[in-house]
Amino acid sequence: MRIAKVGTVIIEGIPGSGKTTLTELIRNGLEGTDNVVLDKNSPAITASKKLHALLGSEGNPISNALLYQALRWASLEPISNKHDFVVINQFLHSCLANILAYARTKKIKINEEQTRAFIFRPFGLDLNLFDERTYTILLDCEPEEVRRRLESSDRTDNPYVELKFLREARSVLLEEIGYLRSPKIIMRGDYKLADVADVAISHVRSLQRQAA
Repeated sequence: MRIAKVGTVIIEGIPGSGKTTLTELIRNGLEGTDNVVLDKNSPAITASKKLHALLGSEGNPISNALLYQALRWASLEPISNKHDFVVINQFLHSCLANILAYARTKKIKINEEQTRAFIFRPFGLDLNLFDERTYTILLDCEPEEVRRRLESSDRTDNPYVELKFLREARSVLLEEIGYLRSPKIIMRGDYKLADVADVAISHVRSLQRQAA
C-alpha cells in the first residue's frame, strides 16, 4: 500500500512539541499541489469518540491509543495512492511512544512486541510504508520545555503531559526513529517550526521535480 503517489511527510514528536503547528505550516507551503493532510482530529478521533459514546465508556489511555491507531489506518485506505502528497500529523512512532511510555510510567504490564507489531503491521499486514519517498520529521523537544509551555493550560492534568511520561516517550521515540532507513530529520533543541517546514517543503518539491 502506498500512501501517496509522489511523497509522504510524517510528523512525530512528544505531546506539545509543535506537531500541529508544523502540519499547518507545511499545509500552507504545499498550497497549489495535489495534497491531503491528516491531522490528529480527522477522522480517527471523531470515530473513536463516537464509538466510546455508543459503548458508554471512555476506555483507558492504552486501549484508546490502539483504537485510534486502528482507525488511523482505516482512514488511510480511501486516500492511498490517490494524491501526489500526503502529510500526516502524528502516526506510528508517536502512538507507540505514547503507549509504551504510559504503560512503563504507570507500571502497567503489556506485551511491548505485540503492541509494536499491531501498530506497525495492523491486521497482520506488512505495508512497507517507509521507503525513499517517505520523509519522517521528529520534533525532539525537551520534556521540561514542553511542561513549561503547558503549565498555563488545562492540559497539565492529562497523564500524557506528566514530566516522567514525556521523558519516557521521548526516549522511545529517539530509539524507534533511529531504526528508520528511510529519509528522516531529527530537529533537536531550540528549533524554529518555520525553518523545519521549509526543509520539509523543499524535500517535497524535490520529489515533485523528480516525478515530473
